[in-house]
Amino acid sequence: MKKLVRTNLTNSPTRRGTENLNIQFYSHDRNNAGFEFVVNNESDLTNYTAKVLFNFTDSASTWEANGTIEGNVIKVNFNTNLIARCEEVLGYLFLDSDSDSLDIFKFKFNVVLSEIDKGEVTNRQIKHVNNIGELELVTKSQLKDELSKLQINGIDLTNYLTTTVAEETYATKQELRSYALSKDVPSIKGLITEEQLRAANNGVLEEVKKLGYAKTTEVPAAYNDSELSKRVTNLESKVDKDTVYDDSDLKSRVQALENRPTTTITSYDDSKLTERVKKLEDKPVIDASKFITEETLTAKKFVTKDELNTLKPNQTLSLNNNTLSITGGNSVTLPANQFEIHGTGIPNGVVEAEIGTTYVDKNKTNGALKWIKTTDGGNTGWEVLIGDTGWRTLNSVSRAGNSFIKIRRVNNLVTYQFGGLQWGWFGVGKRNGPGFARHNSSGDRGAKVLGPGGIPLGFRSETSLIGGTYDDKGRPYGIWYLGGVNDSNFIQFTFNDPIPTDRDIGDIRVSAISYLTNEPWPTTLP
Repeated sequence: MKKLVRTNLTNSPTRRGTENLNIQFYSHDRNNAGFEFVVNNESDLTNYTAKVLFNFTDSASTWEANGTIEGNVIKVNFNTNLIARCEEVLGYLFLDSDSDSLDIFKFKFNVVLSEIDKGEVTNRQIKHVNNIGELELVTKSQLKDELSKLQINGIDLTNYLTTTVAEETYATKQELRSYALSKDVPSIKGLITEEQLRAANNGVLEEVKKLGYAKTTEVPAAYNDSELSKRVTNLESKVDKDTVYDDSDLKSRVQALENRPTTTITSYDDSKLTERVKKLEDKPVIDASKFITEETLTAKKFVTKDELNTLKPNQTLSLNNNTLSITGGNSVTLPANQFEIHGTGIPNGVVEAEIGTTYVDKNKTNGALKWIKTTDGGNTGWEVLIGDTGWRTLNSVSRAGNSFIKIRRVNNLVTYQFGGLQWGWFGVGKRNGPGFARHNSSGDRGAKVLGPGGIPLGFRSETSLIGGTYDDKGRPYGIWYLGGVNDSNFIQFTFNDPIPTDRDIGDIRVSAISYLTNEPWPTTLP
């Protein structure tokens, strides 16, 4: 049976307090006390390692425990052997990866010393010494070893201060009392007192110091470089996203243009026109003497075209929806056009059609007006032909004042807009100020402006991108980096100089960011 505390939380830069879990663990809860933290707005945290720092408020000590991660659930065990009194404990949950780290939760709970464990308070309290090496402790074997090295006035001190030697050399209180009450007690003169024994021991210690021996606490520990080696390995295996611009593809395209063959302009060929003129010149002459004239026709009383129309009016065609009619005659129903459909809502998963069929959404859902069927049959495979989401404001971080980041998708083209301050500037807040999100791999020069997952579905880039940032006079501030679908879908700024801690950077111009996306049209808009 486990005493397991399951807590739901949200990873957010919003100002937080201390979550009171309203639970308490007892010292006798051995090997069954633990926590499960469920991060609601994350689906997979397995790229991180978890640890919790426990702060015992009355004992004035801290202990760190490593956790395990399954999906978005962080599991941490709590060692109840640390409980030495009834007190409050503060907990701090941290996540670390090769690229970033998070401080995501602070909580508190209580611990209680069980009645059955009150006899071992001393042993429990010693576990709360942060640096056990600071205590000048020595084991029996260490003491015996040190005494074996001493020779004072030719006396071997190996077995001194042992129980056997003490019993052989000194009388116990009971033996002394019995001896004092006997009739034949001559005198206690010559027995050594407790003060004399302590002074003698101090003399032994002085002799030890003269011989050059050091206390256990004075011997330096062997240098341990395992942590440094681990950090170096992580740096060597880390993928560098801030790579130098590669213009090899551009050079290849320019060379292809330069090597293109020159177009030859040929002279005009009029042979066909000459042939047509010759046919007209060779055409036989027509004898028009027998042609009838208009006067002759009039004299013979023929009916003219206009007169015929008055006798029988011209018939006309009309089209009403799919019905074609002729005046004074029949009508016919034409087949409907099956290659354009009108409806309401997104057609994917709803409307069946043949390949090449177009669909007009009369509601313009999420800005998509016209779709085309790219697969034959079924109700899937619809892609947007005409669509515009309009400018959508994203949830940016590290921003100064009213700075904003907006995003827009027109058909398959995604574009960004940075601004919000005077003259259309964008600003980054002072380092470590409210809302500031540090970009760890850039140190004091880096700040995230869109956190991981900040670029929404339907707007994301297939590859990662990089560009420049400038002040209002065109002088370089540094670079922006946009992570694609394989790199957390975020945007960060890296400056050439450390970000100030006493002021904002408020006159940033960001070079154009746009790209084609292969993602389906967004089902929801930011």
